[in-house]
Amino acid sequence: MAQGNAPKVSAFTSKANGRRNVLTTEVSVFQPIPNQKHKIEKFLAIWDTGATSSVVTPAVVKKLGLIHLEKPIYTGLALK
Repeated sequence: MAQGNAPKVSAFTSKANGRRNVLTTEVSVFQPIPNQKHKIEKFLAIWDTGATSSVVTPAVVKKLGLIHLEKPIYTGLALK
């Protein structure tokens, strides 16, 4: 369940005519700051279905004012 004004987490379906060599979708990204309204921005994501970790570009970090954490805090992961 989404908390505050955080976007609801959901899965996606992507359709193509023929073969695709890159899987992309629009995603909403935000930095959860307690007791503050989330600054939600939309970006184009590239999905690597064999990846074991995720990264964001320096442009996303700058636009959202993200900070580096030694130990990541995960929220909003949709797993089945």
